[in-house]
Amino acid sequence: MVHYKNTWKTPTIVSPAIVCMLVSEIAKSVELFSIEIARCIAGRRLEGGEILHGRFIKTSFILNTFLANRLAHLYAKCGRIAAAEAVFSETPFKNAHSWNTIVSSFSTIGRFDSSLEFLLKSPHQSEISFNSLISGLARRGLHRRALQIFRKMLSSDAKRVIQADKFTIVAVAGACGGALDLVSLRQVHGAIVSRGVDLDLVTINAMIDAYGKCGQAEMAWLLFQRMISRDVVSWTSMVSAFSSSTRLDEARLLFAAMPLKNAVSWATLIAGYSKNGQGDEALKLLPAMIEQGVSPNPFALVSALRACACEGAIGRGREIHGYVSRRGDLSQNNIFLENSLMGMYAKCGEVACAEKLFERMRKRDVVSWNTMVTGFAVNGDGGRALAFLKEMIETGLAPNDVTFLSALSACSHGGFFDEARQLLLLMKKLGLSPSPVHCAAVVDLLGRKSGLKETKEALFQLDSWTGARYVTLSNVFAAARCWDEAGELRKIMKEKGLRKDVARSWIETMSPYRLGQCGVIE
Repeated sequence: MVHYKNTWKTPTIVSPAIVCMLVSEIAKSVELFSIEIARCIAGRRLEGGEILHGRFIKTSFILNTFLANRLAHLYAKCGRIAAAEAVFSETPFKNAHSWNTIVSSFSTIGRFDSSLEFLLKSPHQSEISFNSLISGLARRGLHRRALQIFRKMLSSDAKRVIQADKFTIVAVAGACGGALDLVSLRQVHGAIVSRGVDLDLVTINAMIDAYGKCGQAEMAWLLFQRMISRDVVSWTSMVSAFSSSTRLDEARLLFAAMPLKNAVSWATLIAGYSKNGQGDEALKLLPAMIEQGVSPNPFALVSALRACACEGAIGRGREIHGYVSRRGDLSQNNIFLENSLMGMYAKCGEVACAEKLFERMRKRDVVSWNTMVTGFAVNGDGGRALAFLKEMIETGLAPNDVTFLSALSACSHGGFFDEARQLLLLMKKLGLSPSPVHCAAVVDLLGRKSGLKETKEALFQLDSWTGARYVTLSNVFAAARCWDEAGELRKIMKEKGLRKDVARSWIETMSPYRLGQCGVIE
């Protein structure tokens, strides 16, 4: 029997039947609320979730752990991480799902320190929480840190590798591939094999992709051959593995043997030719892709634009631009593709077209600004390059090492000695250390200014010497009429077998592109 006090202050006995009825009503209410909040989550209906939150508080259903977890998930999915954290903190009886939800919420928005903090505090640590954090770090390109979290996962329990599911393996394999960490990848693979963990289709595809990124096409091919069943991802990953190892003939043969090709398959082969300096083949594949009835995705178009930029094929680049404009779905809010279009025009000497595209962009990132700074620098307009850098800083966007390299190059070609010094000071202020390539740009500037002593000191501070750097210092000595020193450097170059790379130019004509060395016409 259940006793409670009524309004008349008289003890009342409630029969078991009434208790069962009340429990049934509560269960029905929880079910109805769960259905309604599921609809809000699916449609990202924040306002509906807030209304339900109020009803939960009034009816004390906020004490129900299941409903509280679902509410926290809704807030996190709608970007209200503070509200999700508040719901989590106020949940009196937290279970494993409560902790998994808050860990996943922080990792999704990139607050990995907070995510790790909650993960370490959790009394219900599981693969789900670790997977959320590891995959979140890998998606943001923080591959090394993702592998550190995985090692922490292993150290927390000696049997953790056995319990690791396919999501763990996929996330860790992706991190190994992204970090080009072949040693860690082999360790993970060895642990999986030694413990007899069954690998499904998705997991093997991830391993093939990771080995391909690490340049181990043979190991990727071995896994591919042993697969009982393959899907389009398996074939595409293997094509990518061959391309990454510069085995383009094998990649092309495998691509031709594919039973089914999609946009990603075509884009992978196009990217392989483009990255390996065979832009003409990449540009032949794009129209063939369209003829096969496959619409190019942004990745394929970006790879084709890279090929246009490398070969100076401005005509083909304009054709691709026209195709992108006709397909409005491609250019809308696709900053990756917009940056590639700007880069193509800038590298082909049409910096004015690149600037027009830049001005039309609704949203710009560091790559957008870097593209313009580099574009003006390589086209001999150092003043505009530095002006864009100044405007970039004024918008509150911090330049990176690529930005400074382009700006220093602009200073070198423009003879802006004082501005170069200020850029180096600004780099140190932002916590960036000048690399050898930054120093080389300053050396080139000093050489142009005939600063013989400073140039020699700067050159000897570089970690590595190339033929171009010997030539630079030799030219500085020659400009200062120090013929003996200039001749001695040329002699050292000859003894070490060093030479400066021959300049090459692409000329686009009615016939296929022609490559010629400086002073040689083909």
